[in-house]
Amino acid sequence: MIRYRVESYVESNEPYLVARINTFEDEDEYDEGTLTQTTTDVAEMFMRVAKAIRVINDERGNLPDISDVEPQKLSFLVAAAMELESELKIELLEMRSTAERLRRLRDMLKRVISSYEERARLHTLAKGNGHGGKKIEID
Repeated sequence: MIRYRVESYVESNEPYLVARINTFEDEDEYDEGTLTQTTTDVAEMFMRVAKAIRVINDERGNLPDISDVEPQKLSFLVAAAMELESELKIELLEMRSTAERLRRLRDMLKRVISSYEERARLHTLAKGNGHGGKKIEID
């Protein structure tokens, strides 16, 4: 995947901006085994968070299968989809190491996954009036 970095804006009297850009790609990763495991971890954790969010928002339907997405594309997909501060998102998207981007995303997902899953569980309970589908006997 080729990405572009705007190096500088060129001033002119034209009614639009003109930019000089340089193309760049991620660095080659040497430890394929670690990269594969990290990719699998990120895909699984991201899907768990996505499923929890769908429960919280009462959404139906299937989520796309991202288990076979190439590591670099997965790292950009997850970084773009996560609700992060702009500076952090830009920092992730500008990284030139897919492995490092995936490691950072995995760490972020680890911190939020239990919170989202707990919120989804509580949402499901609340929809059942807090009784988890158990029949209430009234005397």
